Amino acid sequence: PRYIKSFEPDGQSEEGVMYWAYGLTYTTLTIEAMKRVLGTDFGLGENPGFRKTGWFPALMSGPVTGLSIGDDPAKENRSRSFFWFAKNFRDTALAQLQYDLCLETKDLAWADMIHYDRAMALASAPAKVMPTANHTRGIEVMSLRTGWDRNATFVSLHGGHNNANHGHLDAGSFDIQSDGVVWAYGNLGRDDYTYPGYFTKQTTPDYRDRDTAQSVAGRWHFYRLRAEGKNCLVINPGIRFDQDEKGVATMERQGEKSGRALYQIDLSDCYSRDVTSYRRGIRLDMKTRRITVQDELTLRGPSVLWWQMHTQAEIDISKDGRTATLTMRDKTMTVRIAQPASGARFVELPATYIPGRDFPLTRNTPNTGFRKLALRHTASGDTGISVDFIPMQAGASASRVGFEPMSTW
Repeated sequence: PRYIKSFEPDGQSEEGVMYWAYGLTYTTLTIEAMKRVLGTDFGLGENPGFRKTGWFPALMSGPVTGLSIGDDPAKENRSRSFFWFAKNFRDTALAQLQYDLCLETKDLAWADMIHYDRAMALASAPAKVMPTANHTRGIEVMSLRTGWDRNATFVSLHGGHNNANHGHLDAGSFDIQSDGVVWAYGNLGRDDYTYPGYFTKQTTPDYRDRDTAQSVAGRWHFYRLRAEGKNCLVINPGIRFDQDEKGVATMERQGEKSGRALYQIDLSDCYSRDVTSYRRGIRLDMKTRRITVQDELTLRGPSVLWWQMHTQAEIDISKDGRTATLTMRDKTMTVRIAQPASGARFVELPATYIPGRDFPLTRNTPNTGFRKLALRHTASGDTGISVDFIPMQAGASASRVGFEPMSTW
Protein backbone atom coordinates (compact mmCIF):
# COMPACT_ATOMS: atom_id res chain seq x y z
CA PRO A 1 0.00 0.00 0.00
CA ARG A 2 2.80 2.45 0.79
CA TYR A 3 4.29 1.92 -2.67
CA ILE A 4 0.91 2.26 -4.38
CA LYS A 5 0.28 5.55 -2.55
CA SER A 6 3.64 6.92 -3.76
CA PHE A 7 2.00 7.54 -7.15
CA GLU A 8 -0.16 10.29 -5.70
CA PRO A 9 -1.17 12.73 -6.98
CA ASP A 10 -0.39 12.46 -10.72
CA GLY A 11 0.83 8.89 -11.21
CA GLN A 12 4.47 10.01 -11.02
CA SER A 13 7.60 8.21 -9.89
CA GLU A 14 10.31 10.51 -8.52
CA GLU A 15 12.92 8.01 -9.76
CA GLY A 16 12.06 8.48 -13.44
CA VAL A 17 10.63 6.11 -16.02
CA MET A 18 13.18 3.28 -15.81
CA TYR A 19 12.59 2.60 -12.12
CA TRP A 20 8.88 3.27 -12.61
CA ALA A 21 8.82 0.37 -15.09
CA TYR A 22 11.05 -1.82 -12.92
CA GLY A 23 8.75 -1.57 -9.90
CA LEU A 24 5.48 -1.78 -11.80
CA THR A 25 6.50 -4.91 -13.73
CA TYR A 26 6.07 -6.84 -10.47
CA THR A 27 3.24 -4.72 -9.05
CA THR A 28 0.97 -5.28 -12.04
CA LEU A 29 1.71 -9.03 -12.02
CA THR A 30 0.91 -9.18 -8.31
CA ILE A 31 -2.39 -7.34 -8.66
CA GLU A 32 -3.33 -9.48 -11.66
CA ALA A 33 -2.54 -12.66 -9.69
CA MET A 34 -4.60 -11.45 -6.73
CA LYS A 35 -7.57 -10.78 -8.99
CA ARG A 36 -7.35 -14.14 -10.73
CA VAL A 37 -6.73 -16.27 -7.63
CA LEU A 38 -8.49 -14.35 -4.85
CA GLY A 39 -11.06 -12.52 -6.94
CA THR A 40 -10.00 -9.14 -5.53
CA ASP A 41 -7.01 -6.83 -5.20
CA PHE A 42 -8.47 -5.36 -1.99
CA GLY A 43 -8.77 -1.96 -3.65
CA LEU A 44 -5.04 -1.47 -4.23
CA GLY A 45 -5.51 -0.85 -7.94
CA GLU A 46 -8.18 1.80 -7.36
CA ASN A 47 -5.87 4.34 -5.78
CA PRO A 48 -6.38 7.60 -7.78
CA GLY A 49 -2.67 8.16 -8.48
CA PHE A 50 -2.21 4.53 -9.49
CA ARG A 51 -5.09 4.81 -11.96
CA LYS A 52 -3.24 7.71 -13.63
CA THR A 53 0.23 6.18 -13.71
CA GLY A 54 -0.18 4.35 -17.02
CA TRP A 55 0.08 7.76 -18.69
CA PHE A 56 3.25 8.78 -16.77
CA PRO A 57 5.65 7.73 -19.59
CA ALA A 58 3.73 9.89 -22.08
CA LEU A 59 4.14 12.92 -19.83
CA MET A 60 7.85 12.10 -19.47
CA SER A 61 8.41 12.04 -23.24
CA GLY A 62 8.89 14.78 -25.75
CA PRO A 63 7.91 14.35 -29.39
CA VAL A 64 11.24 12.62 -30.18
CA THR A 65 12.38 10.80 -27.05
CA GLY A 66 11.77 10.30 -23.35
CA LEU A 67 13.20 12.50 -20.62
CA SER A 68 15.96 11.09 -18.43
CA ILE A 69 15.49 11.86 -14.74
CA GLY A 70 18.12 11.03 -12.11
CA ASP A 71 19.66 7.59 -12.64
CA ASP A 72 17.56 6.94 -15.74
CA PRO A 73 19.75 5.97 -18.69
CA ALA A 74 19.82 8.42 -21.59
CA LYS A 75 16.90 7.58 -23.87
CA GLU A 76 16.69 7.22 -27.62
CA ASN A 77 12.93 6.69 -27.98
CA ARG A 78 9.70 7.82 -26.41
CA SER A 79 8.93 5.83 -23.28
CA ARG A 80 6.35 3.04 -23.37
CA SER A 81 3.72 2.17 -20.79
CA PHE A 82 2.19 -1.27 -20.04
CA PHE A 83 -0.77 -2.83 -21.81
CA TRP A 84 -1.94 -3.95 -18.36
CA PHE A 85 -3.02 -0.42 -17.44
CA ALA A 86 -4.98 -0.02 -20.66
CA LYS A 87 -6.70 -3.39 -20.24
CA ASN A 88 -7.32 -3.15 -16.50
CA PHE A 89 -8.86 0.32 -16.68
CA ARG A 90 -10.47 -0.16 -20.12
CA ASP A 91 -8.48 2.79 -21.50
CA THR A 92 -8.63 2.47 -25.28
CA ALA A 93 -6.56 5.63 -25.86
CA LEU A 94 -3.70 4.26 -23.76
CA ALA A 95 -3.91 0.90 -25.55
CA GLN A 96 -3.58 2.65 -28.90
CA LEU A 97 -0.67 4.80 -27.69
CA GLN A 98 1.14 1.75 -26.33
CA TYR A 99 0.52 -0.18 -29.55
CA ASP A 100 1.95 2.64 -31.67
CA LEU A 101 4.99 3.00 -29.40
CA CYS A 102 5.73 -0.73 -29.57
CA LEU A 103 5.77 -0.46 -33.35
CA GLU A 104 7.88 2.71 -33.19
CA THR A 105 10.49 1.25 -30.82
CA LYS A 106 10.27 -2.28 -32.31
CA ASP A 107 10.17 -3.61 -28.77
CA LEU A 108 7.79 -4.63 -26.00
CA ALA A 109 7.87 -6.08 -22.51
CA TRP A 110 7.12 -9.81 -22.28
CA ALA A 111 4.15 -9.12 -19.99
CA ASP A 112 2.62 -6.96 -22.74
CA MET A 113 1.99 -10.12 -24.76
CA ILE A 114 -0.24 -11.36 -21.94
CA HIS A 115 -2.27 -8.16 -21.59
CA TYR A 116 -2.39 -7.00 -25.20
CA ASP A 117 -6.01 -6.55 -26.33
CA ARG A 118 -6.18 -6.36 -30.11
CA ALA A 119 -9.70 -4.94 -30.17
CA MET A 120 -8.73 -2.07 -27.87
CA ALA A 121 -5.45 -1.33 -29.65
CA LEU A 122 -7.07 -1.18 -33.09
CA ALA A 123 -10.39 0.39 -32.05
CA SER A 124 -11.69 3.34 -34.04
CA ALA A 125 -12.42 5.36 -30.89
CA PRO A 126 -11.24 8.99 -31.02
CA ALA A 127 -7.77 9.66 -29.65
CA LYS A 128 -7.45 11.22 -26.21
CA VAL A 129 -6.99 14.98 -26.36
CA MET A 130 -3.81 15.71 -24.40
CA PRO A 131 -3.03 19.23 -23.11
CA THR A 132 -0.02 21.08 -24.49
CA ALA A 133 1.00 22.34 -21.03
CA ASN A 134 1.61 19.71 -18.35
CA HIS A 135 2.78 19.83 -14.75
CA THR A 136 3.43 16.44 -13.17
CA ARG A 137 3.46 16.99 -9.44
CA GLY A 138 5.72 15.08 -7.08
CA ILE A 139 8.49 14.65 -9.63
CA GLU A 140 7.90 18.32 -10.58
CA VAL A 141 8.34 18.10 -14.33
CA MET A 142 6.75 20.91 -16.33
CA SER A 143 6.50 20.83 -20.10
CA LEU A 144 5.18 22.96 -22.95
CA ARG A 145 4.67 21.79 -26.52
CA THR A 146 3.05 23.07 -29.69
CA GLY A 147 1.38 19.68 -30.24
CA TRP A 148 1.73 15.93 -29.83
CA ASP A 149 3.07 15.17 -33.32
CA ARG A 150 6.68 14.10 -33.81
CA ASN A 151 7.78 17.44 -35.30
CA ALA A 152 6.27 19.56 -32.52
CA THR A 153 8.37 22.02 -30.53
CA PHE A 154 8.83 21.01 -26.89
CA VAL A 155 10.54 22.36 -23.78
CA SER A 156 10.53 20.89 -20.28
CA LEU A 157 11.80 21.95 -16.87
CA HIS A 158 12.62 19.72 -13.88
CA GLY A 159 12.35 20.72 -10.23
CA GLY A 160 11.45 18.72 -7.14
CA HIS A 161 13.70 17.25 -4.44
CA ASN A 162 17.42 16.91 -5.07
CA ASN A 163 17.54 14.09 -2.50
CA ALA A 164 14.97 11.97 -4.35
CA ASN A 165 15.93 8.32 -4.49
CA HIS A 166 18.31 7.86 -7.46
CA GLY A 167 18.13 11.65 -7.92
CA HIS A 168 20.80 14.00 -9.25
CA LEU A 169 21.64 17.67 -8.62
CA ASP A 170 19.48 18.73 -11.55
CA ALA A 171 17.03 21.35 -10.24
CA GLY A 172 16.20 23.68 -13.10
CA SER A 173 17.52 21.49 -15.91
CA PHE A 174 15.70 21.86 -19.23
CA ASP A 175 15.21 19.72 -22.36
CA ILE A 176 14.36 20.99 -25.85
CA GLN A 177 13.09 18.97 -28.82
CA SER A 178 11.81 20.32 -32.12
CA ASP A 179 11.44 19.26 -35.76
CA GLY A 180 12.23 15.65 -34.90
CA VAL A 181 15.56 16.57 -33.25
CA VAL A 182 16.72 16.64 -29.61
CA TRP A 183 18.52 19.97 -29.25
CA ALA A 184 19.11 20.13 -25.50
CA TYR A 185 19.65 17.11 -23.24
CA GLY A 186 18.83 17.98 -19.64
CA ASN A 187 20.35 14.75 -18.32
CA LEU A 188 23.10 12.61 -19.85
CA GLY A 189 21.95 9.58 -17.87
CA ARG A 190 23.45 7.64 -15.00
CA ASP A 191 27.10 6.67 -14.82
CA ASP A 192 28.45 3.21 -13.94
CA TYR A 193 27.04 1.99 -10.62
CA THR A 194 30.27 0.07 -9.94
CA TYR A 195 32.53 3.14 -10.00
CA PRO A 196 33.95 4.02 -6.56
CA GLY A 197 31.80 6.47 -4.60
CA TYR A 198 28.75 6.37 -6.86
CA PHE A 199 26.32 5.92 -3.96
CA THR A 200 28.42 7.72 -1.33
CA LYS A 201 26.63 10.98 -0.54
CA GLN A 202 28.42 11.94 2.67
CA THR A 203 31.62 13.39 1.23
CA THR A 204 33.67 16.53 1.68
CA PRO A 205 33.76 19.27 0.79
CA ASP A 206 29.98 19.48 1.22
CA TYR A 207 27.73 22.16 -0.27
CA ARG A 208 28.37 24.61 2.58
CA ASP A 209 31.94 23.62 3.38
CA ARG A 210 34.97 25.68 2.53
CA ASP A 211 36.05 24.69 -0.96
CA THR A 212 39.02 22.32 -0.72
CA ALA A 213 40.64 19.60 -2.79
CA GLN A 214 38.82 16.31 -3.28
CA SER A 215 39.62 13.92 -0.41
CA VAL A 216 37.38 10.95 -1.31
CA ALA A 217 35.26 9.91 -4.29
CA GLY A 218 31.59 10.70 -3.73
CA ARG A 219 28.29 10.72 -5.59
CA TRP A 220 28.19 14.47 -6.12
CA HIS A 221 31.65 14.48 -7.72
CA PHE A 222 30.51 12.56 -10.80
CA TYR A 223 30.09 14.92 -13.74
CA ARG A 224 26.78 13.47 -14.94
CA LEU A 225 25.30 13.80 -11.45
CA ARG A 226 26.39 17.38 -10.78
CA ALA A 227 24.53 20.52 -11.87
CA GLU A 228 27.38 21.24 -14.31
CA GLY A 229 26.53 17.93 -16.02
CA LYS A 230 22.98 19.21 -16.59
CA ASN A 231 21.43 22.21 -18.29
CA CYS A 232 21.60 24.08 -14.99
CA LEU A 233 23.17 27.29 -13.81
CA VAL A 234 26.44 26.80 -11.91
CA ILE A 235 27.40 29.56 -9.47
CA ASN A 236 30.99 29.92 -8.20
CA PRO A 237 32.12 26.49 -9.43
CA GLY A 238 34.46 24.48 -7.23
CA ILE A 239 35.03 20.98 -5.88
CA ARG A 240 32.14 21.21 -3.42
CA PHE A 241 28.62 20.37 -4.59
CA ASP A 242 27.12 22.87 -7.05
CA GLN A 243 23.57 22.53 -5.70
CA ASP A 244 22.36 21.75 -2.18
CA GLU A 245 21.54 18.03 -2.09
CA LYS A 246 18.74 18.85 0.38
CA GLY A 247 17.32 21.61 -1.80
CA VAL A 248 13.78 21.61 -3.18
CA ALA A 249 12.67 23.41 -6.35
CA THR A 250 8.96 24.24 -6.45
CA MET A 251 6.64 25.26 -9.26
CA GLU A 252 5.69 28.86 -8.56
CA ARG A 253 3.68 30.00 -11.55
CA GLN A 254 2.10 28.82 -14.77
CA GLY A 255 -0.07 30.47 -17.36
CA GLU A 256 -0.55 31.72 -20.89
CA LYS A 257 -0.56 35.25 -22.26
CA SER A 258 -0.91 36.39 -25.86
CA GLY A 259 -0.37 32.88 -27.19
CA ARG A 260 2.75 32.26 -25.10
CA ALA A 261 2.67 29.61 -22.37
CA LEU A 262 5.00 29.59 -19.37
CA TYR A 263 6.17 27.83 -16.25
CA GLN A 264 8.27 29.38 -13.49
CA ILE A 265 10.04 27.60 -10.64
CA ASP A 266 11.73 28.81 -7.46
CA LEU A 267 15.28 27.47 -7.20
CA SER A 268 16.35 29.56 -4.19
CA ASP A 269 16.49 26.58 -1.81
CA CYS A 270 18.83 24.66 -4.14
CA TYR A 271 21.31 27.55 -4.47
CA SER A 272 20.95 29.20 -1.03
CA ARG A 273 24.73 29.27 -0.43
CA ASP A 274 25.16 31.84 -3.21
CA VAL A 275 21.75 33.51 -3.66
CA THR A 276 18.96 35.06 -1.64
CA SER A 277 16.50 34.36 -4.46
CA TYR A 278 16.58 32.55 -7.80
CA ARG A 279 13.83 31.84 -10.30
CA ARG A 280 13.99 30.12 -13.68
CA GLY A 281 11.22 30.30 -16.25
CA ILE A 282 10.48 28.65 -19.58
CA ARG A 283 8.19 30.22 -22.18
CA LEU A 284 6.96 28.90 -25.53
CA ASP A 285 5.35 31.02 -28.23
CA MET A 286 2.77 28.68 -29.74
CA LYS A 287 2.79 30.53 -33.08
CA THR A 288 6.44 31.33 -33.75
CA ARG A 289 7.74 28.34 -31.68
CA ARG A 290 10.34 30.59 -30.00
CA ILE A 291 11.46 29.21 -26.63
CA THR A 292 12.87 31.38 -23.85
CA VAL A 293 14.82 30.05 -20.86
CA GLN A 294 15.29 32.83 -18.33
CA ASP A 295 17.04 33.16 -14.97
CA GLU A 296 16.45 35.98 -12.47
CA LEU A 297 18.43 35.92 -9.24
CA THR A 298 19.83 37.97 -6.39
CA LEU A 299 23.39 37.02 -5.50
CA ARG A 300 24.84 37.17 -1.99
CA GLY A 301 28.09 38.67 -3.29
CA PRO A 302 30.27 39.02 -6.40
CA SER A 303 29.94 35.73 -8.27
CA VAL A 304 30.88 33.81 -11.40
CA LEU A 305 27.91 32.24 -13.21
CA TRP A 306 28.06 29.56 -15.87
CA TRP A 307 24.96 29.03 -18.05
CA GLN A 308 25.15 25.83 -20.10
CA MET A 309 23.31 23.29 -22.21
CA HIS A 310 24.35 19.88 -23.58
CA THR A 311 23.75 19.00 -27.21
CA GLN A 312 24.76 16.55 -29.92
CA ALA A 313 24.28 19.19 -32.61
CA GLU A 314 27.11 20.99 -34.40
CA ILE A 315 27.71 24.42 -32.85
CA ASP A 316 28.63 27.52 -34.85
CA ILE A 317 29.09 30.70 -32.79
CA SER A 318 28.86 34.16 -34.36
CA LYS A 319 31.80 36.58 -34.27
CA ASP A 320 30.24 38.68 -31.52
CA GLY A 321 29.51 35.56 -29.50
CA ARG A 322 25.87 36.53 -28.97
CA THR A 323 24.32 33.96 -31.33
CA ALA A 324 24.91 30.26 -31.86
CA THR A 325 23.58 28.15 -34.71
CA LEU A 326 22.92 24.52 -33.91
CA THR A 327 22.75 22.09 -36.83
CA MET A 328 21.73 18.45 -36.78
CA ARG A 329 20.94 16.44 -39.88
CA ASP A 330 19.11 18.95 -42.10
CA LYS A 331 17.61 20.98 -39.22
CA THR A 332 18.75 24.24 -37.64
CA MET A 333 18.14 25.96 -34.30
CA THR A 334 19.21 29.56 -33.61
CA VAL A 335 20.19 30.31 -30.00
CA ARG A 336 20.55 33.94 -28.92
CA ILE A 337 21.55 35.76 -25.74
CA ALA A 338 18.84 38.28 -24.84
CA GLN A 339 20.17 39.14 -21.38
CA PRO A 340 22.69 40.34 -20.20
CA ALA A 341 22.65 43.02 -22.87
CA SER A 342 26.45 43.07 -23.14
CA GLY A 343 29.54 41.28 -21.90
CA ALA A 344 28.36 37.67 -22.08
CA ARG A 345 29.46 35.51 -25.01
CA PHE A 346 28.76 31.94 -26.00
CA VAL A 347 31.62 29.44 -25.92
CA GLU A 348 31.77 25.80 -26.99
CA LEU A 349 33.12 23.41 -24.37
CA PRO A 350 33.59 19.65 -24.06
CA ALA A 351 30.93 17.80 -22.05
CA THR A 352 33.02 17.60 -18.90
CA TYR A 353 33.86 19.68 -15.85
CA ILE A 354 33.99 23.47 -16.13
CA PRO A 355 37.68 24.40 -16.61
CA GLY A 356 39.79 24.98 -13.54
CA ARG A 357 38.89 22.03 -11.26
CA ASP A 358 40.33 18.59 -10.71
CA PHE A 359 38.56 15.43 -9.48
CA PRO A 360 41.44 12.94 -9.47
CA LEU A 361 39.59 10.31 -7.40
CA THR A 362 36.46 10.17 -9.57
CA ARG A 363 36.14 7.92 -12.60
CA ASN A 364 33.75 9.28 -15.25
CA THR A 365 32.47 7.64 -18.40
CA PRO A 366 33.30 9.89 -21.41
CA ASN A 367 30.27 11.75 -22.81
CA THR A 368 31.04 10.79 -26.39
CA GLY A 369 29.10 12.75 -29.01
CA PHE A 370 28.08 15.59 -26.66
CA ARG A 371 29.29 19.20 -26.51
CA LYS A 372 28.35 22.11 -24.29
CA LEU A 373 27.09 25.52 -25.37
CA ALA A 374 27.94 27.77 -22.44
CA LEU A 375 28.37 31.37 -21.36
CA ARG A 376 30.28 32.85 -18.42
CA HIS A 377 28.85 35.85 -16.59
CA THR A 378 30.19 37.78 -13.59
CA ALA A 379 27.75 39.73 -11.46
CA SER A 380 26.64 40.75 -7.98
CA GLY A 381 23.27 41.65 -6.50
CA ASP A 382 20.34 41.42 -8.89
CA THR A 383 21.17 39.84 -12.22
CA GLY A 384 19.68 37.66 -14.93
CA ILE A 385 20.37 35.54 -17.98
CA SER A 386 17.86 35.07 -20.78
CA VAL A 387 18.41 32.85 -23.84
CA ASP A 388 16.07 32.44 -26.82
CA PHE A 389 15.81 29.30 -28.96
CA ILE A 390 14.30 29.70 -32.43
CA PRO A 391 13.63 26.60 -34.54
CA MET A 392 14.48 27.51 -38.13
CA GLN A 393 12.42 26.37 -41.10
CA ALA A 394 11.23 27.87 -44.36
CA GLY A 395 9.89 31.34 -43.59
CA ALA A 396 11.01 31.36 -39.95
CA SER A 397 12.36 34.60 -38.49
CA ALA A 398 15.22 34.78 -36.01
CA SER A 399 14.74 38.52 -35.47
CA ARG A 400 15.66 39.87 -32.06
CA VAL A 401 12.96 40.16 -29.44
CA GLY A 402 13.42 42.56 -26.54
CA PHE A 403 14.13 41.25 -23.04
CA GLU A 404 11.07 41.02 -20.80
CA PRO A 405 11.19 40.44 -17.03
CA MET A 406 9.32 37.29 -16.00
CA SER A 407 6.91 39.43 -13.99
CA THR A 408 5.52 40.69 -17.33
CA TRP A 409 5.22 37.24 -18.94
